[in-house]
This record gives sequence, structure tokens and C-alpha cells, in this order.
Amino acid sequence: MSEIVPGLWLGNLECAQHYEWLANEGITHVLSLTSERVTIPVWTGIVHKQFRVRDNRRQNLLAQLIDGMQFLEEAFTGDRPVRVYVHCRMGISRSGSVVVGYLVMKYHSRPYKDALAFVRTKRVIVCPNKAFVSQLELLESCAFD
Repeated sequence: MSEIVPGLWLGNLECAQHYEWLANEGITHVLSLTSERVTIPVWTGIVHKQFRVRDNRRQNLLAQLIDGMQFLEEAFTGDRPVRVYVHCRMGISRSGSVVVGYLVMKYHSRPYKDALAFVRTKRVIVCPNKAFVSQLELLESCAFD
């Protein structure tokens, strides 16, 4: 689990399934990007959103990118401190893509490649697949128009 910017964490499914650990770490929101169903028990008090996403070249991630970024933006809007954990199975491609996309859109002057390089300084294994890279580049072109 890696903190990318204050309050925004990126990691894998294994960490997301340690509910007591998430609660102890103060995680308030979890965004799951996996092909399998992920449940977060109500007793944790964690707000959970899931998108069923596969990590392959045929997967259109653009809709989930936009919805995922909206989930992040809504989480960070408000008075109370939040800690959001974004994950996929390994914390490499799907979740990395959403976090990179969020940084591109949040900081409109940040190109995709710079956002990816920044995320890799915090989590070196982040590596969006080729299809996701194309979709992030499309997102970048929309952000700068």
C-alpha cells in the first residue's frame, strides 16, 4: 500500500481484504477495480465503490476512469479528513490507471506521462496496460481542451 498524495492510497486486493487493518489505518473510502466481487463489511464504516474491470486490451476503462475520478473527487470534497484506498488485484494497471487519470484531471496542467512518472515515484510497479495508456492519453487530450 502506497500513499500517492496525502489521503490517496494505491495498492492491491490483499490489503483491501484486511478489513480491520483498513479501519485501523483510518481508510474511509475504498475504490475496487477488479473482475471479481469485493465486499467491505458495513461494520468498518468504509464507503465502498466497485467497478468490475478486467486487465486486458479489450477492456474499455474510460467510463470507469471518469466514474472512479468522480468517486475520488466526492470523497475529497468536504470538511472531514478522508483516506481513500484504490486497488485492483495487484495494484499495477487498473488502479494505477485510475489514480494517474485522477491526477491528470485534478491538476489540469499535469500531462499523463508526468502523472505516471510521479505515481511511480511512490509505487514503482504501476504500469497501465497498452489499452489503458491509450485511454489515459485520450483523457489527457480532453483535460487540456
